[in-house]
Amino acid sequence: ALLEGHPKLFGGERRVRFKGFGESALLLEVTCWVATRSYDEYTRVVEELNFGIAGIADVAGCQFALPGRGAYVPRESQADAERLRAISEEVKRRRASGKLGGVGDPGEPGAKPKP
Repeated sequence: ALLEGHPKLFGGERRVRFKGFGESALLLEVTCWVATRSYDEYTRVVEELNFGIAGIADVAGCQFALPGRGAYVPRESQADAERLRAISEEVKRRRASGKLGGVGDPGEPGAKPKP
């Protein structure tokens, strides 16, 4: 009825098909032709149809579940903090003994070897 009663749709083929399942969706395919050459008017009609579909789902008692996106950021553990301290101390010790240099160290990319 939504497609049949819209004044901006051409007659002819108008159909709605259940296309399949998405990651978090039931996919519908709506086929109809909008009677306009104006992109602005075309997007307005498509928006009206989308809101109409949402209204039909609402009247039928359906609800749309919007997927949530979250990021898990673990807290630093005591072991991680201790490991970081140990690595920092080892770097300081190696620098002090000359086994780990700064800029120009032969182990750095682009560094020149020491004579």
